[in-house]
Amino acid sequence: MWSCSSREDLDTQPSSDCPSIKLSDTFSNLTFPDVQILSASADEKNIILKIGVSGCDINRPFTLCVSKAVMKSLPPQRAAGLVFPEQLCDAYFTTELCYDRTQIKEETVLNLNSGSRVVKVRLPAIQ
Repeated sequence: MWSCSSREDLDTQPSSDCPSIKLSDTFSNLTFPDVQILSASADEKNIILKIGVSGCDINRPFTLCVSKAVMKSLPPQRAAGLVFPEQLCDAYFTTELCYDRTQIKEETVLNLNSGSRVVKVRLPAIQ
């Protein structure tokens, strides 16, 4: 199963044209397919990820799941990862993904799962 949504997450209205991140209280139970995070950035509204992924085509849902649990540090940190249906093909695609991050208002560092490494994405505080 590749969803990290709970019922209350689905009722959240995004403030941009990008889909919202999904906050998960069951983050540690999720399985993250292999993906390469080629670049990552964030502003007060969105998280932008450039990814590389293998499969049959790129047209599939990519959900950015973020743990509700916050690691106590300065700035606070949260675990995150992309969840999507895997495809058993050898083609390799790159694409840019955009996510509304306004559910997380405080400055935070996302520790984004990217295969065998972690990519850190700093989210600025929302005024």
